[in-house]
Amino acid sequence: MDKTIRIIKEKITKAFGEKRIISLLFFGTRAFEININKFSDYDLVLMLDDYKNRDLFKLKMILDSPPLKEKDINLSLVYKSDVEVRGINNFQLRTLKLDIYKYLSGARVLIGNNYFKENPVTMTSVDLKEYANFKIQEFYGRCDKLYMECIPLLELTNKIKKYTREMLRSILISEGKLSFLGIKNIKYKNMYKMAISEKYINSKDANNLTSDNLNLIEVTRRNIYLKYLDLFYEKIN
Repeated sequence: MDKTIRIIKEKITKAFGEKRIISLLFFGTRAFEININKFSDYDLVLMLDDYKNRDLFKLKMILDSPPLKEKDINLSLVYKSDVEVRGINNFQLRTLKLDIYKYLSGARVLIGNNYFKENPVTMTSVDLKEYANFKIQEFYGRCDKLYMECIPLLELTNKIKKYTREMLRSILISEGKLSFLGIKNIKYKNMYKMAISEKYINSKDANNLTSDNLNLIEVTRRNIYLKYLDLFYEKIN
């Protein structure tokens, strides 16, 4: 087990106790051990039974402690009681909705059980397209915002590349070429081949996404967005 994950698991268990923890799930590139690079973060979701007013403070203390404070950890907290009152078909995690619910059903279990797998939701093809299209707009907007932030060029380049890849992946999901569960198994090079065969990108765009040249990546980001607009226009006309 990854040392960072082992420490997170131990600290969360000690802070909350196994009886309160419904699920501690690990997802994303590091969890699925695919497409990892030095900028890959740790994505986790902690589901507890009910709200207690010091829960977020405890998590802050954990993430601020060494050696975790040196790591890029994205940990979200949800409560089983809140999810069940709202209803699983109305699940939302920040701007993420049933798409993240479906995705989390395939996450790695660190503690407890996978609540999202044990309580599945059904997404229609209309739902799928709606959520995927929303994510494309969100990823595109994130990139625009990143340019306005004072971050090092290398970090900016890798984040723009990351979200551009996510835009392409969302098009494949929207068009029914890739499932949410399939995300964790597909390497970038295979995703590019799939997108090229479907004419969502060309080979030059794919090569741009393997480079560290921000200008080339930006060309591909715009091309992918224009392709998305073409596909969206076709659906509404």
